[in-house]
Amino acid sequence: MRSLRDILGDCDHFARGVELVTTRGQAALEFLMNALRVLDGTPIEMFEARAGQPAAAIDAARAAAIKRGWLRTEPGRLQVTPVGAEKLNKLLELFV
Repeated sequence: MRSLRDILGDCDHFARGVELVTTRGQAALEFLMNALRVLDGTPIEMFEARAGQPAAAIDAARAAAIKRGWLRTEPGRLQVTPVGAEKLNKLLELFV
C-alpha cells in the first residue's frame, strides 16, 4: 500500500505548471471563467465570496454584457445567454 507522502509526491510534478492567482483581478477573472460556463447561472454572492470583491466591482462590465445580450438581466445572478455562451471569450474580455 502506498503512503500519503508517496501519493502527494506523485502529484507534485503535476502542480509545477500551475499558475497561482495572486491579485484580486485574477481571482475575479478566474471565478468568472468558471461561473459563466454554468448555464443555470451563479448567485452574485458567490462572486463576492470567491473573488473577494463587492459585486459593484463588475457592475460596468455586467451592464455592458447585458446591453449586448450576453448576460441575462436576472437580479442577483450571473447567467450567460445562449449568445453569450457562444461569445464567452469576448464576454470575459469585458471583465478584464
